[in-house]
Parts: sequence; C-alpha cells; structure tokens
Amino acid sequence: MGLMQAPNPPPSSWQAKELPASVEVNEKLALALFVSSGGALVSVVSGATGSIVHANVAGGRAVERGSTNPHAYVRLASLESLPNPDRSAMLRIETHLARAVELNDRLAAAYAYLAEVRAALDAKSGSALPLARRAIALEPAEPGHHLAAARVLWRGGSYDEARTEAQTALSLSRTDQQRDGAQQVIKAVDAARAQAAEPRAGSQFGPEIQFDTKGVEFGPWIRRFVAQMKRSWLVPFETTPTKGHVVLTFNVHKDGTITDVEVRSPSTIDAFNDSAKAAITSSNPTQPLPPEYPAEKAFFTVTFYYNEVPPRP
Repeated sequence: MGLMQAPNPPPSSWQAKELPASVEVNEKLALALFVSSGGALVSVVSGATGSIVHANVAGGRAVERGSTNPHAYVRLASLESLPNPDRSAMLRIETHLARAVELNDRLAAAYAYLAEVRAALDAKSGSALPLARRAIALEPAEPGHHLAAARVLWRGGSYDEARTEAQTALSLSRTDQQRDGAQQVIKAVDAARAQAAEPRAGSQFGPEIQFDTKGVEFGPWIRRFVAQMKRSWLVPFETTPTKGHVVLTFNVHKDGTITDVEVRSPSTIDAFNDSAKAAITSSNPTQPLPPEYPAEKAFFTVTFYYNEVPPRP
C-alpha cells in the first residue's frame, strides 16, 4: 500500500464551492456516496430543484464541519494524494488520517497509510513504525500492511527488518499484483542494503549548492537553507535504489522570496526532477539574505544527488 492516488482531486478550497440551501437534504446521501465510491466524482440530483451535489464536495464540507465519519477523512486523504505531493500536501494528508484513526482506532488501512506518510515526512520519526505495527496487529493477514512496515523500515535504514516484512507480505499475497509489489520492495531493499555497505557509493541523498557570496559570510544562512530544503525534499520510495542527479537554478531575493526556478539539467527519471523542484518551491519563501549582501538577489545553482556521491573538487 503506497500513497494512494484518486482520479478526481478535490478543489483546492472547499469554501470556494458553496452549495445552495435547497440541496442540503441531499448532502447526507452525497457524503455516503463519497465514502462508498472512494471519493470518485458522483452527482446527486434533486428532482424538486434540479440542483446538483457533488459527492466529493460533500465529503470535503463534512470534514470542514467536523464530521465524525472516519472514512470521510481517509477518502479525502486519498483524493489529495497526487504524484510527488509537496510537504504542505503531505501535512494535510497526515492531518486527515490522524483524525480518522482518532475517530476509529480499528481502521487498519488508515494506520498503515498514516505510517507511510509520517515516514515520508521524516524518515527518523519514531511515530511511523508503531502505526504500521498497529495496522498489522489489527489485520495480520493483509500483505499491504506488512509492505507499509517494510517501507517505513527501509526509509529508516533497517534493511534486514524491512526485508522480513516484505517477505511476509509476499507469503500472504493472494493476487499477482500483490506478489509483484512485494517482490519489487524486496529487490529495492536488497539494492539499498548493498549500496549502504559500499563506502563510496553509499545511499546518499543530498543537495550541492553553488553561488557567489560576494565576500559575505553565508555559513549560518546556508545551513538553515539546506535544512529547509531537506525537510521539503521527499524522495519517492520506488526510486530509492536508483542513481541520478538533477541541476536546478533559481534566484533568492533580499526578502527571501525564491523566483525563476528552472530545471537546467534534468534526470532521466521524472520523479527525481519533480521531487527536486518541489524541494525548492516548497521552501519559498526562505530566510532573507544576509543584510550586508550587496545585490538585490543571489543566483543559485543546486544539484540534487540521488544515491550518488558528488564528484570531488
């Protein structure tokens, strides 16, 4: 079970789509359809008024109003799970899932999903693995929960335990799709473990920054900026054992605003390009440039390395 994706993402703001009072009677039905349909776009038409209630809008409104239906929060989290979501989207998904398990502490799938989201937000988070373990305790025969635990462990560098969980998922698999998913995780974990054992080709993920300091001390500024980028840099699970790098350029203005973000030298892997660019755009704005910096903006070139060691100068 990876980060789920729905074919019909919700509006960026539920408040932006107000429904007339005449359709209130149909909102409960629309919410039920929202939950049962997995958040797909469903319409409920009122014969009396001809008004339409979209089930996904009703689901979002129910969440806004403090719904006590845990499945509504899980479905909304699924809808917001787009490819390579940025950190703000991941935090929204985390909020929805945390509310779902708060409302129903026996929703195993929500626990597994929340575990993966928290691990993606912070691989060293101590809260992710207990969530995956809770999902397994509730539904021990569900292979997806064991794969969630495997990916959480994999992100944390616990390769032996990750492989054990993935192997368990394989033994529990009932369909070819489940078996293929488990085998892919086993293969990726083995590759990551082998690379971690190599001193020069270790599993390294990190940005390398080039810019003109114009003689100004940038040490503290750069350390904070790198930390900010890394918090927003979500490396896709499926690409963890793969090597590559991406070169981006952008300007940082006096007030910390980041503009003109461009991928100058893309990787052949689209997920690398997307996650690197998201790390920059999600860091906007950053901290203001040092006050003594003489120009109005600084031009940066940043290279993101995936499983590669930067060349030595």
